[in-house]
Amino acid sequence: MKGIRDFIIKLDKPLNETFKTEKGVEIYAHQDFSVDRLSNRVAKVMATPMFIETPIEVGYEVMIEPTILYKQIYRGVKQGYTSLIDKDDNLFKVTPNMIILYRKDENDTWKGHLQNLMVEQIKEEEPVIKTSLLLPENSKPKFKKGVANVLYVNAELESMGVKNGDELSIDPAGGVNFWLDGKHYWWIRTRDVYGKMLQAV
Repeated sequence: MKGIRDFIIKLDKPLNETFKTEKGVEIYAHQDFSVDRLSNRVAKVMATPMFIETPIEVGYEVMIEPTILYKQIYRGVKQGYTSLIDKDDNLFKVTPNMIILYRKDENDTWKGHLQNLMVEQIKEEEPVIKTSLLLPENSKPKFKKGVANVLYVNAELESMGVKNGDELSIDPAGGVNFWLDGKHYWWIRTRDVYGKMLQAV
């Protein structure tokens, strides 16, 4: 099987029963309402599109957006996955822009696909307040707005001198929540990047 303009990917187990928090706590969740957290986002490429040039080859691993695993409920009846093409083998079709990251295998480094890249927010350093009171607003980490570190860069930004680990100025309203191994990241596109922060000398 080969897609004309779609990738054919295999997800051995589309949805997990549990997800992990950043602290490693395993939580059970309902698969119909917690797709973002329960999704198995890493798939294997079974076929590449016939009419699209791509650096991704058959056998590569890809990180996908989880919307292909959303199910609709119509008049009380749960519908199947709209992108599923082979239920027995768990084969799905995905358009190129639904692939966020790709790599040759688990020993390779993830790379951003097309306009996609993955960043992580930078925590603000806050003064320590010594008190015996519990202050809920201080229990949550605060992040610098509009600034993030590159986790996995794409080829376009790499050609402009941006590399993994660089600090970027980004659109504070851009990006989509993305969980990977229990850790929270931001999935953004090249258009959400304003520039690379310069290091002080």
